[in-house]
Amino acid sequence: MRAEIVIPIIVGIIFLFIGSIIRKGNINVIHDYHTRGVKKKDRMEYARVFSKGMYTFAIMLFCCALAFYLGYEILVPICFLIFGIIGMYFINKAQKYNGGWFIFKK
Repeated sequence: MRAEIVIPIIVGIIFLFIGSIIRKGNINVIHDYHTRGVKKKDRMEYARVFSKGMYTFAIMLFCCALAFYLGYEILVPICFLIFGIIGMYFINKAQKYNGGWFIFKK
């Protein structure tokens, strides 16, 4: 198999795995400054929304691999754009529980 098919599938599986860890409420796998402002009561909701973003990125990678496999390379940027925007929407939505993207004060 070609690398442009195998690598997105492997990375997509990793994103699914990390998303499932986050979905269970373990937000420790996300960098500290993205979770520092999340209150204890909001951890599960934050994890739920953030994991949706991770799942969307995994779907994006699987679609790109499928496009390469079927020979429709022209669809790869479209997949990146559509699913990338949707994934960033979920990640951005999750950051409201943190008080924003970057919280530098302790």
